Amino acid sequence: MADSASPLGLLGTLRLLLNSFPPDAPPYCVIGALAVGAWGRPRATQDIDLLILLEESTRCEFTERIGSAGFPLDEEWARQNPLMKGRGIRLRHHSHPVDLMIPQDLHERETLARRISLTVEGLPVWMATPEDLILLKLKACRDHDLVDAQSIVHRQATRLDLDYLWRWADRLGLQSELHYVLSTPSAP
Repeated sequence: MADSASPLGLLGTLRLLLNSFPPDAPPYCVIGALAVGAWGRPRATQDIDLLILLEESTRCEFTERIGSAGFPLDEEWARQNPLMKGRGIRLRHHSHPVDLMIPQDLHERETLARRISLTVEGLPVWMATPEDLILLKLKACRDHDLVDAQSIVHRQATRLDLDYLWRWADRLGLQSELHYVLSTPSAP
């Protein structure tokens, strides 16, 4: 999973990031393409996405600590994306952006409560469950998100908690999107 843009590659960058977290770091889980690679079909990506319970009162201290470890805030991104204020923070490490997404609803808080520990190429990480990742992808609902969700459904098949998926799809108004990814064939 290494890439030519950084001698570390994404997993090396993720390792550095997680090692820079303080011992009392807020709960986080990997979401986005890296998580899709764990549960579905891997796809190319240049960024790292984390859902993190970063409270307003500790946000500045946390980002300063991470910044001093080589992950400074991407101020240009913040200026170009004013709608993300309060929703997320972008950090930079060489050419790999790191997006820290702040939970915005009960489902995203539930995602953090249900996260599971996985070891990816020797790196222990907290990962969103396949069900929660599917729901996050359905909420974003871009073309590649639907393909990602389908790949998770295809790869996880009978291991998915369909009751959980339908319960949250009902609460989030995502019934048609969930029906689509559950019923549309995905390439293996």
